[in-house]
Amino acid sequence: MKRWFRIPKSQERASIVDAEVGVRSRRELPFPSFSSSSSTSHPLSLLLLLPTVDPTNQPTNQPTNNQSLSYNTWQMLEAAAGFKGSPSDVTAQLDKAVEQGLNTVRAFAFGTEEGFALQKKPGTYDEATFKALDFVLDEARKRNLRLVLAIANNWPSANTDEKRRSGANSDNKFSYADAVGAIKVVNGRVVGEDAFFTDPKAKQAYKDHLSVLANRVNSINGRKYKGEMRRRRVFFPKVFSFLVRFLSHLFSHLFFFFHLSLPLFLSLFPFHPPPDDPTIMSWNLVNEPRCEGPADCGMQGWIQEMAGAMKRADGNHLVTVGADGFYAAAR
Repeated sequence: MKRWFRIPKSQERASIVDAEVGVRSRRELPFPSFSSSSSTSHPLSLLLLLPTVDPTNQPTNQPTNNQSLSYNTWQMLEAAAGFKGSPSDVTAQLDKAVEQGLNTVRAFAFGTEEGFALQKKPGTYDEATFKALDFVLDEARKRNLRLVLAIANNWPSANTDEKRRSGANSDNKFSYADAVGAIKVVNGRVVGEDAFFTDPKAKQAYKDHLSVLANRVNSINGRKYKGEMRRRRVFFPKVFSFLVRFLSHLFSHLFFFFHLSLPLFLSLFPFHPPPDDPTIMSWNLVNEPRCEGPADCGMQGWIQEMAGAMKRADGNHLVTVGADGFYAAAR
């Protein structure tokens, strides 16, 4: 059955300009309240990526129908939860993004700070962290911003293997592989993270997480992440459409122009409204995925399988990989 809905103009033929795509200009986004001593001193420190620059070296920020002006943020979820930073930092950053003419934000739907995670272990969720993600989505929606959400991380957040295995680290390759017993020590080196791409149990745990994310109902605005078609009675429009098309074809030989124009006229009035919440522009399957070594680790097959799983869980949004340049070299 076909599902009809309109895609916002800002999402049509979208070309995301972020860390994964080449850009022509980079400059720091000014946040007066943020520390300037180090680019990583604040959880929301970031690099603004602008696609075009005019001759006077001023950014050209006006989006078009096929262009997304975006930036990549860091630890927005931690700030929203008050774990590192505060919710006011999130709103201040989003306000500044709107002021700069940006329309898309790439953010993590997981924690990168040690001890902070959406999943304490695969399948076990921290509701407070989920509510922080709800907050980020709702604040972006209020400003008509679109989000590119990375679902899992290639990199562990804990500094040592002991901490990684003690629950201080989750939402990444290591935690999924460790949950199925794939992590081992070989010649003093911890290996086995690539089981994330191949182990059936690890893959199923990831698929379960996709379903949980897609079906999450925002605790603030009541909107489901994946966006559902609002159901309403469509019997009369369907009957009306059928009758008009039937008559159109019946008299097509006498009224050729009438026959051509009516289907086009009807297409201008879709009978199904758009999804409830278009805030999520797309999903990143993994942030910066790669193999442990140069050999094929099954990543290509994993991407194809999980992209299909994500589209089955959420058919309303785009799905992207999240790679940062190593996709072809180690797959």
